[in-house]
Amino acid sequence: MVDTARTKADLLTNIFQDGQAVNSITANDMRDLIVSLATSQGSGRFISPAGIDINSTTVFEYPSSGTSALINNTADIDMPQNGRIRYIGIIDKMFIINISITAIVEGNNQDLRFQLTKNGVPMIETITARSWGTGTDSGNLSISTGTLLAPNDYIEIQAANDTSTSNITIQNGVITLHGNIA
Repeated sequence: MVDTARTKADLLTNIFQDGQAVNSITANDMRDLIVSLATSQGSGRFISPAGIDINSTTVFEYPSSGTSALINNTADIDMPQNGRIRYIGIIDKMFIINISITAIVEGNNQDLRFQLTKNGVPMIETITARSWGTGTDSGNLSISTGTLLAPNDYIEIQAANDTSTSNITIQNGVITLHGNIA
C-alpha cells in the first residue's frame, strides 16, 4: 500500500463522501487520512549574526551574511540557504509563520522596518516598524502571519532602514513554520 497525502477537498469528495455505502472506507483510505493530517513544522535559527547591508533608504534588503540552521523539523521542512525556510511536502498546507529576532543598527535614532517574503515576493501584511535609539541598542521584534504554502514555497526576512544607510545586524532569532492540511 502506498500512503498518499491528499487535500481536504480530495478527502471529502473522493474518500469520505456523504451517503456512501457501509464498509466502503478501506484501511488504505484511513492511512491516507493519517498521512494527510500530519502536521508540518520546523524552525530555522540564526546561529551567527546576519548582516543586512543597506544601500538605499526605504529599500528592503535580505541578510547577506551569517549562518542559520534548521532545528526541530519534520521531514517536509528544510533550510536550503541561510535565512530561508522552505516547505517541501506533497500537498498545499496552511501555515502559521512566526519570526522573532534581536537586532542592532550601526547608526543612532534609526527607524527600521522588517517584512517576510514568500518566494521572494513581499508579504506586505507582515511589515513591522521599530525605532532604535543608539547603535548599541539591542532590540527585538516579532512577526506572525498565516499563508498557504505549496511544495517548494519558502519564507525569508527582509529589512529596510528608513532613516539612513546604516547597516542592520540580526544578532539572533528564529523563523518557525507550523502547517496543517488546507
